[in-house]
Amino acid sequence: MKLTEKLLKLGFELGEYYGKMAYVYRTERNPNMRFIHEFVYYPDENQFYINCYKTRSIETITEDELIRDHNDLNTPAKEQWLEIKTQLKDHNFNIYGGVKK
Repeated sequence: MKLTEKLLKLGFELGEYYGKMAYVYRTERNPNMRFIHEFVYYPDENQFYINCYKTRSIETITEDELIRDHNDLNTPAKEQWLEIKTQLKDHNFNIYGGVKK
């Protein structure tokens, strides 16, 4: 099964996202999670981005920032992301790693 087919099966939606076609999975806000997250896959880049909607802004974060989760504000999103990665283990893709300085 192709990566994009697997994403749809996992609940990602295909659509225009900030002017480009992307597959997007949006977490739901619940009492255990302060922020909403979006896992965005751009097929033309073969890359995932993790966006975090904070109180006043949206920020693209690295996988490491999501996983560290030292204050438990991202725990459900972290668990969802790790499950998605597990389901995609047979596919090759990149994950945004931050801005190189």
